Amino acid sequence: MPCSSILRLILSPTIITFLKVSLVFISERFSCITVGDSAYLYSVGFNWNTGLDEISYALIDIKSEKVLSKSFIADGTESLIKLPYGIAVNPNNKEIFVTDAGDYVSPGTLYCFDKTGHLKWKQTTGDIPAHIEFTFK
Repeated sequence: MPCSSILRLILSPTIITFLKVSLVFISERFSCITVGDSAYLYSVGFNWNTGLDEISYALIDIKSEKVLSKSFIADGTESLIKLPYGIAVNPNNKEIFVTDAGDYVSPGTLYCFDKTGHLKWKQTTGDIPAHIEFTFK
């Protein structure tokens, strides 16, 4: 399912209720990836009241249109991510990868989470890491 379909799904009444409760902002800095019946997404929205970016993560069941989790990161590591800029999920083992662009001028970070959302490792990258490609033999 393409992200445009996910955005339509998110705008359904069920998801809108979730968005209001968890302060998820769907903005131009929204990204998602689907694997099977699951959609992993993040959104970064600027809060004019605080002057800060607010970052939200979610895991959605596409078939039932239910929010499975308000964050696919389960161990609190999301507090280390300054500016999520890319997301990928390995379809074979369901490892979740999130790139962090940081301040856009310094090296970024690639985070790898297991399928339960616990950090497995992180690696410093070049500036503004965004795309991840899996190659299988």
